[in-house]
Amino acid sequence: MKRRGEEGQALVVVAGGLTVLLLAAGIGVDIGYLRYQKRCIQAAADSAAIAGAAEINYGDVTQAAQTDSATNGYTNGSNNVTVTVYNPPNDGPHAGVSGYVEVLVSKVQPTFFAKVAGFNNVTVTARAVAYAGSGQGCIYALAPTGTGVLMNGGTNITSQCGVYINSNSSQALLMNGTNTLDDRFTDIVGGDLLNGSNTTNPTPTTGIVASSDPLAYLDNSEPSISTPCSGGSTYPAINGTGANVTITPGSNCYSVTINGSNNTVTLNPGNYGSVTVNGTGNNVTLGAGIYGNVLINGSGTLTFGPGQYSSITGNGTPNEIFNPGLYVISSGNVILNGTNGMSGTGVTFYLGPNAGGITVNGSDTTSLSAPTSGTYAGILFFQNPSDTSNATFNGSNGTVWNGAIYLPKAQVTMNGSNSSSAQYTILVANNLVLNGTDTFNDNYSSLAQGSPIKTATLGE
Repeated sequence: MKRRGEEGQALVVVAGGLTVLLLAAGIGVDIGYLRYQKRCIQAAADSAAIAGAAEINYGDVTQAAQTDSATNGYTNGSNNVTVTVYNPPNDGPHAGVSGYVEVLVSKVQPTFFAKVAGFNNVTVTARAVAYAGSGQGCIYALAPTGTGVLMNGGTNITSQCGVYINSNSSQALLMNGTNTLDDRFTDIVGGDLLNGSNTTNPTPTTGIVASSDPLAYLDNSEPSISTPCSGGSTYPAINGTGANVTITPGSNCYSVTINGSNNTVTLNPGNYGSVTVNGTGNNVTLGAGIYGNVLINGSGTLTFGPGQYSSITGNGTPNEIFNPGLYVISSGNVILNGTNGMSGTGVTFYLGPNAGGITVNGSDTTSLSAPTSGTYAGILFFQNPSDTSNATFNGSNGTVWNGAIYLPKAQVTMNGSNSSSAQYTILVANNLVLNGTDTFNDNYSSLAQGSPIKTATLGE
């Protein structure tokens, strides 16, 4: 016999089952959508961390990261979005490590069907860490037009890193004669013209997007320039032989001339006018300070202290030694003839906006190395962008330029043999003329932060 009281139970069970199924399906939709949002937020966090790391040497890391996140649809403080930036990171294996940037992007995401179960919204968070690592390039020709790199005769360039040429000319890279360019890569905005029996390994890539100035951040750390003393007295000329003289300027403004031979002359730290060395075999020490024009016509040993110099001209045959520190050239040229040797460890030469050009003639015992730490870590020569005076580096087999040569608006000519035994050599200029045999290594192990040229890379 059929029981009428049980006729509706099946409908109740079916209805309840459908409700559970619909709720499960709805929660599945929510979970899928939240996963999609997670992927989008992770992509924004990754991009923001890279943008922040790229800004480490230039300005506001937080602003750069948050601006980048906004371009990807996640604006800090808008639409329940929070973008938090830590420089250095606040958490993880790189917590507190300089050169790294951590970004957290969070968004409070409303749910759809999960509200039935009491979940009105869910906070979705993504984390990314990026760092400013060593760039792959070490030769940059920044000129937008004309020939960026010119190689003549039997030039042989060996580079462990890459070459960037920004010129849009069809002859952006011009090789005349029998030349070899062997590097990691050669990227050219324009084209290349090879006249003669030339070898490029690998084949240059043309039609690339122009590279930005990789050391432009140095413009934010240019040293101040003082006025050298003038109108003072001239210290009595040193004309004797074998004398031992120490000069302390005090409140005086001495100009000093050394004409004798085999003298030992020490200029204690201070503010001086011009210094001229004409004698032979003199041992002269210039203490840290401010100097007018320094002219060397003689021989012997000349030891420089860090400071400011109106100009440095070496026409004689001295052994030139540069003590560690910053050398600011304010108004003239730097002409260094290391015929009998030239050395300096931990040195940076800065040419101000009113300075002239650079001519450095190295010998087999010439070795100049940049600092390994501090503001100018890795920077050997640094020319203010307002100074367009050209530079020439003439080396021989043992010449070492260990550091970055940064002359963004000048032509740099390298003749002879340069830097074969340097740990690293970086060359950034308006345009380059390369004649001879030059080697560019990329061993940055002496620099705690790696190459001064950075590229932002995702680390976590």
